[in-house]
Amino acid sequence: MRKNILVSILIFSIILCGNVYAEEDTNDLSFSIVQTNDIYGNIYSYDYYKDQKNEAVGFAKIATYMKLVREEGRPILIDIGNTVRDDADELIFDEETHPVINIMNDLMYDMWVFGEHELLYGWKTMKDDFESYNGDVVGTNLSDQFNIIQPYAIKSVNNISVGVMGITVPDSYILQFESSDIFYKDIEGSIKATVSEMKGKCDVVIGIFNLSEFQNVNLDNLYNEGTLKGMNIVISNYEEESYIEIKDEVKIIRLNNSEGSVYKLDFTLSNDYIVENVNMNMVSVENYEEDEIVLEHFKKTHNFINGKMGKGIGNNLRQFIYFVDYIVSGNEVVTMPTAHLQDTAISDFINEVQLFYTDADVSATEIFDYNSNLKRGAFETKDILNLYSKPYTLYGVTMNGQQLLKYMNRSANYYNTYIKGDLSISFNEAYQREDYDMFSGVSYDVDISAEPGNRIANVYIKGEPINLNAYYKIAINSHTYLELSRRGLIDSDSIYFSSADVYSDSENSKIRNLLIKYIEEIRQGIIRPVVDYNWKIIGTDIDEDLQRELFDLIIKRELMVPTSNDEKLLNVRSLTTEDLLRYKGIAIDEYSNYVVKYGDNLYKIALKHNTTWPVLAEINNLKNPNLIIVGQILKVTK
Repeated sequence: MRKNILVSILIFSIILCGNVYAEEDTNDLSFSIVQTNDIYGNIYSYDYYKDQKNEAVGFAKIATYMKLVREEGRPILIDIGNTVRDDADELIFDEETHPVINIMNDLMYDMWVFGEHELLYGWKTMKDDFESYNGDVVGTNLSDQFNIIQPYAIKSVNNISVGVMGITVPDSYILQFESSDIFYKDIEGSIKATVSEMKGKCDVVIGIFNLSEFQNVNLDNLYNEGTLKGMNIVISNYEEESYIEIKDEVKIIRLNNSEGSVYKLDFTLSNDYIVENVNMNMVSVENYEEDEIVLEHFKKTHNFINGKMGKGIGNNLRQFIYFVDYIVSGNEVVTMPTAHLQDTAISDFINEVQLFYTDADVSATEIFDYNSNLKRGAFETKDILNLYSKPYTLYGVTMNGQQLLKYMNRSANYYNTYIKGDLSISFNEAYQREDYDMFSGVSYDVDISAEPGNRIANVYIKGEPINLNAYYKIAINSHTYLELSRRGLIDSDSIYFSSADVYSDSENSKIRNLLIKYIEEIRQGIIRPVVDYNWKIIGTDIDEDLQRELFDLIIKRELMVPTSNDEKLLNVRSLTTEDLLRYKGIAIDEYSNYVVKYGDNLYKIALKHNTTWPVLAEINNLKNPNLIIVGQILKVTK
């Protein structure tokens, strides 16, 4: 069976890629790298979650592009991760060899520096992928007991020996599988040892850094400490912007990768093999047609995925969230997500399921997508994946009241501290949306006027104030378990339930599969969203009239809610009275004094000074706008 598959793949590879390379020029001291990332299992340019085309990604388009590139020469084709494995793999793929491994072999990828999505499914799955892949698996700071992962690989292009190292920066995903035959090694020591080993074997030494979205390794520090010494080229991925910089003898290429990024990097060497010129080009794959041979070859896979994603699960009697955006109506969050500002049926339903299977006192969950929702009517597998996109497993752990409060307070650090004059509630840019958990089984307030670490107030469990010395059973996902473990709040002895153990031979080890199981078996395919409103945000003193005026301007797109520089995080700064005044053309420091006269009220005074009474109340800090006294001095706009 496997032999026949490999033969068919080999024939397909010849049809697709064979005999199209330009001949190598032994006098040409240049080479190219084509690098791909974050394709998330897409062979077709199709978004299976939304059941629609996605022109910005797909191996079928990359195949078309690579045919054109290979007419000019033989580039080194490298993938840097988050490409083979998608979050939904265990729900939609059942082929002996992962179809994305097949297409990578067909396109003759030379090297693979894997990312966190490749690590989500444990070592056995990774090992199967690695063994099916024909190229080199490169992980300078990783090793495995089978020596599949190599610290570097060397490719010869135009008689130039190009050595490539791959550095995967660890986060909780790697730590999760550290005990499962894959081992993380010290980055600095690994790089130095590998560079030393490569000396004399390579004309050019390249280090590819997969810094991941959550950067915890500073490339500048590595350079200053001498860790990069001996490298000729450094390719640093997932940077805030793309540019090339030269530091002594090393050329550093910083890339701002996004979903489905393809970069072509061209290098020219001097006669003594010094890298002289570097050219960087981001390829827009949406400008290329999908390769018909690829589409036909993987048509069965495409149809299979669509069939699995379209499998009916049940019927929803009412939409979970009527407006996912807190300000603007519609099905997409463009300003600030409702689900992070008030309790919703989304988090309550996930927690309901987690409480059921763990028999816990308290449950916690994050919402992975700002737009997560479940509409009224029949729903399918893809709707559950949109509701809970990550393949996390479920844990039940014991924590005492003090530990639980620390956990809840850490989650509440997600909010920026409220300051007098704020007209909106905003989120701390230092935290990802996955860092914010919402709790069920406990009632509580989040006081955002308090300092971070001390915001959770009025906590009751089963109608009683939280007991700091009592122990409670808490339902959390595997990602949260790892984070809390690293912070010393829990350990392996705290575990009383693990879905991976209870359902070891079943898909049901994943929380999203338990959602489906719960709907089908416990709810008999019928769900009705319920919100218990067990938490709320307190500690604000926002003028409702000014906020309404501000929100009207946001709806009209005359004022915008601030986002992070990369636009991945929304609502990272509160909009204030000052923002509103600036929009009106009123300089903040252009105030004059007005003495209240007999017969005045705030409305009349505002009319005289071309403003509104809520603005005057705000800039004068009037607790009761209806109470002003003759002789009182007010600040008014000039």
